[in-house]
Amino acid sequence: MCNRSIMKFAIASVGPLVWGLHAQTGPALLSFEVASIKRSAPDAQGFFFQPQPGGGLRATGITLKNLMAMVYGLREFQILGGPAWADSDRFDIDARARSTSENPAAGQRPNPSDLRERVKSLLAERFQLAVHSESKEQNVYALAVAKNGPKFHEAEPGSGTFIRGRRGSITGTAATMQLLTVNLANEVGSPVLDKTGLAGRYDFKLEWTAEPGRGSGSIGASPAGADVPLASDPVDRSVFAALKDQLGLLLEPQKAPVPVLVIDHVEKPSEN
Repeated sequence: MCNRSIMKFAIASVGPLVWGLHAQTGPALLSFEVASIKRSAPDAQGFFFQPQPGGGLRATGITLKNLMAMVYGLREFQILGGPAWADSDRFDIDARARSTSENPAAGQRPNPSDLRERVKSLLAERFQLAVHSESKEQNVYALAVAKNGPKFHEAEPGSGTFIRGRRGSITGTAATMQLLTVNLANEVGSPVLDKTGLAGRYDFKLEWTAEPGRGSGSIGASPAGADVPLASDPVDRSVFAALKDQLGLLLEPQKAPVPVLVIDHVEKPSEN
């Protein structure tokens, strides 16, 4: 079952969402002192993920695979296996970290690494989640420069990095091609590799006619053992055509090994 979500969160708060496993899948050492998990309202739309001062977390309308993708630095199509409810059931989570002299409960900026470890502890304790990582050859896209070169320019020195993906648009200020691939992967539902050779930071704006059911943050998870199907180009202003016309970039289909996380065991959490 595919989960279509509208993500609302500050990427900088939880670290870069890169294509790959940047965190260990073994037991986490940190945990929340108190955590409330409840089923979301039936009409919940999209999800909200917000780190809290002192190392806490507040999330609403979030699925298990949404949460796993956030803390393991993956796209949801890189999470295989698990029951259907892992894609569909939504939860509201309010968690507070233990207060110590080194980690006061108020006023301290969240540490992304510590937050990821606490959430992994929460997944293991409350969802009884057990996982393992492996590599699987899948359909991917390579982001490459078109024949006539890129149609955007490097940002002014000192500009702050910013990228925003909305339905039918991606806007970048002093953004890397890696950040662009992350947002494009959300749109096409497949991993996107940076093969542009462009190592700088750039200003750009991309606009297209979004497909029904797709949008920024809309990621479809595939069943275990299945390739992620490559998206088609049904309208002439789709993201594929817009990339070439507006930015001078191409999405080229390829096969490549993809790091994936496989769910070995999981249970629905008891509410509290």
